[in-house]
Amino acid sequence: MKRRTCWIIIKTVLYLVAGALIILCREEVLRHIPYVVGGVMLAYGWEDVLVCACARSYESGRYSLFDGLVTIVLAVIMIFFASGDMTKCLVIWGVWSVLREGRELSEGVKALGREPLAIPNMAESAVVLVLSAILIVESVEHHARIHIVLLGIELMLEVLFPILNRTWENIARARRRAKEDDRRNAGPAAGWPDGTEGGQADAQATGHRTGDPTDAANTK
Repeated sequence: MKRRTCWIIIKTVLYLVAGALIILCREEVLRHIPYVVGGVMLAYGWEDVLVCACARSYESGRYSLFDGLVTIVLAVIMIFFASGDMTKCLVIWGVWSVLREGRELSEGVKALGREPLAIPNMAESAVVLVLSAILIVESVEHHARIHIVLLGIELMLEVLFPILNRTWENIARARRRAKEDDRRNAGPAAGWPDGTEGGQADAQATGHRTGDPTDAANTK
């Protein structure tokens, strides 16, 4: 449990810092797309593989071993075999984004009704999916600039959405408990759960309705 908590904290900090740096230094990122984007792809891929390996399963929650392996292969191609051709790098980037956002949409559908931010998450994935398709069709610098900003935002949302979901769920749970406590406290105050005056009056009314002579005598 402690290791998992430490990993979540480290991942959150790294993804937030990396996302902010990518947005702030987007011109520098544009000149080194194969290595920056390829490095991000490797991080995503290795995370999938390591989580599934630790779980000893092909899938573990939102992580998939095969998706991780495909991502690693695409990253290796981008870094070592396509780094000299910007068009190829953008196409690989677009393909990876389409695959990733398709998986995010699938996870969002499963989370409907269970996670409060499932719909905003799905909307974000749908927008990125469309822009990724455009990046594949038109692999030009203008679309690359837009995609760099999106990459930074996605890295930050990758760790922010789970935090916001948990916070929302905790708030909802606290509100439900407060309402249940209010109902329990309101019962004794009304008098009828524990045989106080409200309960006696209710019992008398019941006796009169049913015509029970014992209850009628007690009432007198």
